[in-house]
Amino acid sequence: MPVWNNAAYVGEAIESILAQTHDNVEFIIVDDGSDDECPGIIADYATKDRRIKPLYRQRNPHLLSGAQARHAGIAIAEGEYIAAMDSDDIALPDRIAMQLAYMQAHQLDACGGQAEVFGASEGSIWFPETAIAIDHELVFRVAMLHPTMIVKADFMREVRYNEDVGHDDYEWQTRATQLGKLGNINQTVLRHRVHQGQSNQLFREQFKADLRRFRFAHIFRLFPNISASEYQILGFMAERRPLATREELDLAGEWLIRLSTVADPKLRARNLRRWHEICTIADYRLPKAEMDDIGHRIFSATGD
Repeated sequence: MPVWNNAAYVGEAIESILAQTHDNVEFIIVDDGSDDECPGIIADYATKDRRIKPLYRQRNPHLLSGAQARHAGIAIAEGEYIAAMDSDDIALPDRIAMQLAYMQAHQLDACGGQAEVFGASEGSIWFPETAIAIDHELVFRVAMLHPTMIVKADFMREVRYNEDVGHDDYEWQTRATQLGKLGNINQTVLRHRVHQGQSNQLFREQFKADLRRFRFAHIFRLFPNISASEYQILGFMAERRPLATREELDLAGEWLIRLSTVADPKLRARNLRRWHEICTIADYRLPKAEMDDIGHRIFSATGD
């Protein structure tokens, strides 16, 4: 768990890991050069629980992510698995136990899970369960919430984070899905805090640029024969930008049908909601009967 100037929340995050039902953990907390009370808070917890291994380092001011801090922690980790955690979130008590059991049952190299959102907004975040559904969801966004991830240690050391990228978790997933088997457990494992101090808020424009850059490579890997106009439509959908013509809407619908042909009904339901959102914000108004027909084809798509 990397920590950087999160004194208001870090105690709750630490306690949520110490309270795991799977208690055979080595808890490496990497303070990434905090100048608030975080180092003292971490040190205090470390004196009370031997499972905590604190690591204090100087932060590289030119980096936009905690990838370097995570690599420092991974380098000294001794376990068979690496569980990621963010210092402003709260892991549910059965998180590690449930995910390890799911990983072993499905022979996964990396496993995420579902999350509740609290703080500045409330709700839930859904992520697809199967490897192919994760591949398809990465066309639009991250397909695993990073602080829910548990990864085989050998795999994590083979597939390292890109330290020069702001949105390093998205970039990592687009590579990891080519090299191993990824999945998400269909259980809520984390309470994900939303606040203005998050990296995706502080570095919003860099995150958007990274998404565009690595989405490009991911889409062309999945669909090497995609045309420039089709790629542009997928980009518009991912960024929720309005489509202007009937032809663009038709193309968007056909791609959502194609991306829904997987054995994951919740992915098809998510793509159906995407379709309705796309039609709602579009400059062109597609006749309702035609909109409903494409929606039916999205929802009834089948995969193996």
